[in-house]
Amino acid sequence: MRPVNAEPLDLAELQQQPSKLRVLSSEDTTQAVLPRETLGQAKTFAPLATEASARYQPPGRKPLASRAPTAVSFPEPPHTMTTQECVAGLATKTFYIKSRYALCSGKQFEQVWLRNGEPVGTSHFDVLAIGTIPKNSRTITVTYYFTDFTAAKENGAAAMGITTKGSITHLWPSTAAYTQGGVKMPFTRTWSQLLGADTYKHTLTVAAGQGSDSAKTDLIAAVYVPNISLKAPPAWSSLPITGGDLFMLPPRWDKAPYLPSAEGVHQAGDDAAPHGEEGRSR
Repeated sequence: MRPVNAEPLDLAELQQQPSKLRVLSSEDTTQAVLPRETLGQAKTFAPLATEASARYQPPGRKPLASRAPTAVSFPEPPHTMTTQECVAGLATKTFYIKSRYALCSGKQFEQVWLRNGEPVGTSHFDVLAIGTIPKNSRTITVTYYFTDFTAAKENGAAAMGITTKGSITHLWPSTAAYTQGGVKMPFTRTWSQLLGADTYKHTLTVAAGQGSDSAKTDLIAAVYVPNISLKAPPAWSSLPITGGDLFMLPPRWDKAPYLPSAEGVHQAGDDAAPHGEEGRSR
């Protein structure tokens, strides 16, 4: 796994420096898997990134001289995100936060195809997972996009199996119940089947009244892990082949007073103060 915008692996270089494959594999195991902005119980689940996530910069607005301070209002945070925004926002980051209601994670999956243990071809594809929440909703939609399919020289990419599994691995409190919708997880498609395919949407909904904090906030936190696993077709082997995890910001459901309906849901980490009075500016 590599950043979405990473330069593709060079077959000639790999053939000359086989040790580079081992270095790439070891780098995967040491990568941080949770954003630095993670809050609450979820931040102890896995290593945090050393740098802050990429952030959306809303257009600046010049204040009106005639407007009284009491008339100042703030725009509704974005609730949608396009693939173009996700890719541009990620750059070399693992996470991009457009708002607490729209964020994404993505990875580039590289394959090196082997014959008799020697590299003879390469392939790669990108996976984007974009999480969005409609206004006044308790449903998170994670939309999966498979893009940038590229193969070179001898390879078995077309028949390679790609299995996607998005699931909540941890939930606080553990007694909280959630419902799932959209595509049934896990689902498997070959490389060829994913080419030009529609998006795959997975939804998660948590009803109010199950929080562990207080009746006022009704806080529920979770860790949602999108996982991609790969299977080479018969008569082929590739290195690496196991795939790996993409991590979304841990979702947090609450009914904080700054949310319009007091029955809302958001994902943590959008700003330094996602709860309480300071959150009213959002």
